[in-house]
Amino acid sequence: MDAADQAVFDKFSPPPDNNPFAAPGGGGLTEAFGRLQTYFANVEAPPLALVVQDADLLWDAEGPMVEPERTLLSYLRRWSERPLVTAAGRPHRVFLIARSQAGIRPALLEGRVAQVRLPLPTEEQRRAFIDRLVANRTAEVGAPTWEDGMDASMLSRITGALNLLQVEDVFYQAEQEGGKITRRMVQARK
Repeated sequence: MDAADQAVFDKFSPPPDNNPFAAPGGGGLTEAFGRLQTYFANVEAPPLALVVQDADLLWDAEGPMVEPERTLLSYLRRWSERPLVTAAGRPHRVFLIARSQAGIRPALLEGRVAQVRLPLPTEEQRRAFIDRLVANRTAEVGAPTWEDGMDASMLSRITGALNLLQVEDVFYQAEQEGGKITRRMVQARK
């Protein structure tokens, strides 16, 4: 979020000490969701699209819930059960991106919810994506390194069961570990 967007957000969503929706002892996602609730409730606020990537990692899909999981779930359910509309009639949108539906709590699949399944990319699509990742990373942080026998072509072949986010995760992991892109990294995602 750039400074201008942050200023708009702050205008329509007060900080936690002035926010009636902020959870006690909040912080992190709980605090952010409380501020988003205030923002969505303000009909004068401009439309906002909230994208929660890796939403399946926010909680255990079937296990018992603890705080702050209950609070996060209650916000998401509230947002799915009633329209979030600005004074101009333009909607706010909330997108939960998960690797599989199995990781999403069944309670979140009720209400005003549309599920979209994206097919896995073809080998050609993965190769084009990997080539773009290599070019971008080379420009930003230097060319990725590969374990023996591995290159972009091999990576596009062995990532057949992965989506593009998972393919990109392989690059992030290699960067964070300061190492090479390996078959082990791919296998860990299958």
